[in-house]
Amino acid sequence: MEPLRCHNKNDKCQGAVEMHTVGQRLKAFPRCDFHLEERLDSYENSSERWAFSSIPPEDFDPSYAGEDW
Repeated sequence: MEPLRCHNKNDKCQGAVEMHTVGQRLKAFPRCDFHLEERLDSYENSSERWAFSSIPPEDFDPSYAGEDW
């Protein structure tokens, strides 16, 4: 069995690579410690900005999936 490789696969990889889920997603991705922290920060930032907002992001287009904000 091959060792896990970080999903981001770049020169910033640091630490152990393990399978991780972020948020309520069921799919896990292999990420090193560095990229996991980076992904968690990104998820937290987007959750804080949009989770309870009544104003959609500028690039939101309901025609993509037929959804409303």
